[in-house]
Amino acid sequence: MSPPAPSKAGDLPAALTAPFSPGQVRHGRADDAVDGLLPPVVITPRNVAEVLSVVRTASAENLAVLPAGGGSMMELGNPPRGLDVRLAVKGLSQIVERCPQDMTVTVEAGVGLNRLNRVLEPDGQRVAIDPPDDDRATVGGLVSTNRTGGYAYGFGLPRDLVLGLRLVDGRARVLRAGGKVVKNVAGYDLVRLTTGSHGTLGIITEVTLRTHPIPDDVLSLRFTFETRTDLESARARIYASGLPLAAFDFAADRMPAGHGWSLLVRAEGTRESVAYQAEHLTKLCGRGPVETAKDWESSIHPEAEEDTVLRYATQPAKLLAVTETVLASTAELTTRARAAGRLGDGLGRVFLRIPDPAAAATAVGTVRTAVADASVRVVAERVPCGAKSSIDVWGQAPVGFEIMRGLKQVFDPLSLFSPGRFVGGL
Repeated sequence: MSPPAPSKAGDLPAALTAPFSPGQVRHGRADDAVDGLLPPVVITPRNVAEVLSVVRTASAENLAVLPAGGGSMMELGNPPRGLDVRLAVKGLSQIVERCPQDMTVTVEAGVGLNRLNRVLEPDGQRVAIDPPDDDRATVGGLVSTNRTGGYAYGFGLPRDLVLGLRLVDGRARVLRAGGKVVKNVAGYDLVRLTTGSHGTLGIITEVTLRTHPIPDDVLSLRFTFETRTDLESARARIYASGLPLAAFDFAADRMPAGHGWSLLVRAEGTRESVAYQAEHLTKLCGRGPVETAKDWESSIHPEAEEDTVLRYATQPAKLLAVTETVLASTAELTTRARAAGRLGDGLGRVFLRIPDPAAAATAVGTVRTAVADASVRVVAERVPCGAKSSIDVWGQAPVGFEIMRGLKQVFDPLSLFSPGRFVGGL
């Protein structure tokens, strides 16, 4: 593989780095590159004033800025149109306020999820998000990508846990929304707009989150099924039962003789509640679990060797059938494929080991064609870098895209932030 190419020839303006100490500024390294594009400079701001300084200079000089937290989710997105500054938000690392009596916590965006939960543990609380790499994941990155695992079933997505946030937009305005603020900015629900916007509307600098109690007892259970219809029947019974599960996932492996299907659930609460849930799950599944554990790792996260990861979403009741179609469509592409998803909200992923860029691009097209009749949108969350030159990782722009374009103009009219990375080239 050829080395990453610098984004911009020539020197960057001195005003960009002048306010920072030497320890906050460095040249971009190979591991800072995004889709083969190497940022000339990486800046680590330590407060909002320093973020504003970067944004003002970027606006005056038309520089492309890519905010990054722990870097665990940078592979998602189209190649940026430019990359002049990688802004390392991990420098915003203060825990601003803990309010255990209100079950809220306010932190700067660079605070790591693991660190935050260690701080909350003496209060008997936690932030109930289970991302793929919680050692690296930062609060700002999780909010920006709206990324979590199976805990979405019991606790909601990150956007459901965000009570308020502070944002620096492309006009160099410091905007606050939600939380202790009386009203949102200019009538917009900025919390909902920013969560999941992948850093394209502004730079998140502070977040107020809802916390949840640390449970007295936990249990993860895995049940196996020979057919998709058997699992579907169990899914329907469990969903109708109203059991207060923390997670409700499935997994499927494509094998020579067919597919192997698993149900993976997480019970949390008091000892009595967990025992009750486990007993009723066994009855509702019509069989006992093949595996139980105290630990939990959501099945919907990729392994390092899985070069191509495609995300799709549909109605929860249709998810298993769509997954069967997706797995069947990959039979000619690779000898190894697995799928997993969240049975509560209809999100699924298929994981393939296809390191060749051209073959990965073909796989994306094949899966999209297979589910086109079901109106299922397929997002290429992870593909080899070279594959992105021939596909749009987000697929067809969604209904309402013009509204998204209008919001980009409101908050980042010069397209300073992550230009071209998001849906429709935003």
